[in-house]
This record gives sequence, structure tokens and C-alpha cells, in this order.
Amino acid sequence: MTEPDIHALTDGATIYAQYTKDNVAKYTVTAPEGATLTVDGVETASPATVAYDAKVSVHKDGVAAWQVDGVTVAYGDTYTFFCGSDMNLVAVDTAVEQKTTVVITGVNEIAGSVQVSFAASRNVAPGETVVKQGFIYGKNLADSELTLENVGNKGADANAGTVKIAYTKNSAADISLRYGLSKKDGKVSAAAFVITKTADGTLNKTISEVKSYTYH
Repeated sequence: MTEPDIHALTDGATIYAQYTKDNVAKYTVTAPEGATLTVDGVETASPATVAYDAKVSVHKDGVAAWQVDGVTVAYGDTYTFFCGSDMNLVAVDTAVEQKTTVVITGVNEIAGSVQVSFAASRNVAPGETVVKQGFIYGKNLADSELTLENVGNKGADANAGTVKIAYTKNSAADISLRYGLSKKDGKVSAAAFVITKTADGTLNKTISEVKSYTYH
């Protein structure tokens, strides 16, 4: 993907980078033995019950990186994020290659609403800067259809919508998308993405695995 290609992606809505407060939702955050877990500045035992959008930090001496669902979300002995889902934090003790990653950490239907929340976390490799980030999403789409190159195109299924894109307002590491179907009659899917630029001007795109939610 070239820089003109990126600047051509102008049809997307802009979304806020941090989560919208929801005082009802609570999630479970689990840290490994020996780690220190802090929630909104207060040291808390693991597993911890954490409110939506609470600031969580996990620290363990000697850790090289932190992973969620097998994807590295932070390098070093400390990982800080805003909670948007149940999280099982895994410490990596061995050296890891530092590269840009992005992962959807939770998919939850919002109580009393038709909307579904997709929460994501990303980590940018040293020497790279964020150009754009956000979500590719839509209804009744195949996973393979959720690509940056396919934005604006309709899915193959008769009930599919078009592939949409939404950007964050800034380059925060924790982002979320709220999207839903008014009739709750299908599947909504999303993938998080981040486009970065290296010191020599090379553009790199990183896209998470697609996550979906089917209304019941």
C-alpha cells in the first residue's frame, strides 16, 4: 500500500480512540503469578473485576513482553491499557522480535443497545510512527472480505453490506468500535488495523484477525 492509497481512504467515519464510559459493564482481568496488577492506581489481586474503561497496569520484573491471545501487545516489563473486555495477560520471559502488532481483545454486545463493542490494543515497533489506525468492519461479510483494499465494496453474500472503515482521532494504543444492526438479524465483523511509517519512509500495514458477533 502506497501513501496515495492511504490518503485515498477518506470515506471512513472517525472514532474516538479511548472507550466510552459504561458504568454497568465489568470484566475479569487475570495476571500471571508474581505480577503486580494495578487498577486505576490501586494495586489489586488477580483475577480482578474491572470496570469498563478502567486504567489497568500489569508489571513483572524481567518480563520481555506481554501477550493477549498469543499476540504481543507490549514490550518490556509493564503493560498499561484501558479495559474493554475480559483479559488473560501472559508474560513472555524470553527475548522477542519487536514488531508492530494489533489484536482485538474483546467483542461484547452492549446491554440495552443494538450495538456491539469491538475493543482492540496495538503496539508499534521502535522507529515506526502511526500514520492511520482504526477498524475495517461490516455486516454479514466473509473474513477474507475485510481488507483495506476492499473498503467500499459490497460483500458477496446476498445479505452482506459494504466494507466500511473507521479511524481513531489520535494514535492511542487502546481503541474501540461500536457498531450494530437495528434489527439484530445477522452477523457483524471487524478487524483492527494500524498503518505505520519507518524512519526511511516505508509504509507498513498490520491487520488483526477478524472477530465476529452473531445476534441471538
